[in-house]
Amino acid sequence: MPGSKALISLLPALLVALWGCAPAAMMGPPVPLAVDTPLEISAAAVGSGPVTPEGEGGCSLLWGCRGVSGQLSGRVALSERLEVGGVVYGGNISGAGAGVYGRLWYVDAPRFRLGGELQGGFAWAAAALPMAGMVSERVWITASPSVGLRHLSVVRVPLGVGVQLSERWWLQGELAVGWDPWRVFQDPEQVHLQGALSLSWRPAL
Repeated sequence: MPGSKALISLLPALLVALWGCAPAAMMGPPVPLAVDTPLEISAAAVGSGPVTPEGEGGCSLLWGCRGVSGQLSGRVALSERLEVGGVVYGGNISGAGAGVYGRLWYVDAPRFRLGGELQGGFAWAAAALPMAGMVSERVWITASPSVGLRHLSVVRVPLGVGVQLSERWWLQGELAVGWDPWRVFQDPEQVHLQGALSLSWRPAL
């Protein structure tokens, strides 16, 4: 049937589009959660754009390489070294979708932490290396380089700053560079710059 043939011909493009539906910022800031505030809820605005000439598989209406997306995420500490979280997102950078992650801290010192993280959602997955260092009592420098099956930013290297505004509120800024060195979806020469600003709330439990 003509309709069935047309649908089948669109499936490869639809499948590749689903790979692009991944969050464009860190799943959850790697700033430590406190014993009395093991839960955190964050809202983030993310902007993105290419910083190199567009090549094959570059920006288009479908991929939405440039623009703004929003993210709403939450995380909870199950122990001093293990936390889990989830995210929902939407916009013309990342499409719309949801995902979950698990984060295990290998090093959990008072002023530095280093861990491993696995992320996944519908038709996308990534592995990250979250880390954070305390600059002062209220300021942390964070990073979470990752590799994943995502149309944009197969490799992503973010650097962030977390600032404690009050007992319950945190502000997190992030700047990241992403590219596709193995030509999975895009030319390796195409580099994307992504920035995010998030506000986090930690209720007393």
